[in-house]
Amino acid sequence: MDGEGTRKEKSAAFEQFKYEFFDRSPYLQWHDGVDASVVSKLVGVERDEAENMLIASAIKGAMHAAAGLAELKSTKGLPFLKQRLEAVSGVERVRIADAIETIEGKGEYVHVVIDVLLHAEAWFDKIEAAIVLRKHPRQDVIDALWEGVIDPDYLVRNHSSESLLAIHGLDPRIAGHKEIFSLICVDKEAGGKAPHEHHVQAAAALKELLRAAKPGR
Repeated sequence: MDGEGTRKEKSAAFEQFKYEFFDRSPYLQWHDGVDASVVSKLVGVERDEAENMLIASAIKGAMHAAAGLAELKSTKGLPFLKQRLEAVSGVERVRIADAIETIEGKGEYVHVVIDVLLHAEAWFDKIEAAIVLRKHPRQDVIDALWEGVIDPDYLVRNHSSESLLAIHGLDPRIAGHKEIFSLICVDKEAGGKAPHEHHVQAAAALKELLRAAKPGR
């Protein structure tokens, strides 16, 4: 029999993996994200093949490949992720640093994500950083998120607030705290105050909420 006749068919899990990471349109991947958990269903040769495909994809700059390698806890992919990290910025930098942390768990790359939140120019880069940082409940992260609460962009303020709520074990939906949320939403002068003054007031109210929520209070 020829090669085509002897080729083993791929499993449904592998086809699902391939669809999520390689066959969906870039627009749908951007709009809906990628379900990285599909790679956890792979075993044996197919798992190894998927790992190699994701490494090659990450090297080329595919936005979601790092998440797949993180799901696999791919130590094989680490050198390639670290090399790629040096050449990228913004969202991709956040996602690669997050993947490295997921694989290694040493806390050595959290500062990369903090740096994006504090210093990136684009709001969408800062949002990605604010969301990812809730995975790392430590003091420098919390300090950075407080800066995010008073960021000029509403969505950065919103996601930074929600990450702080999540880190402190509360329901992360800031919209559930109407008074604080209304202050976060201010983008124009209101009540004789500049927007930043309202955001500082929101941060103070959020700090009080978190203090009150501490065990034993």
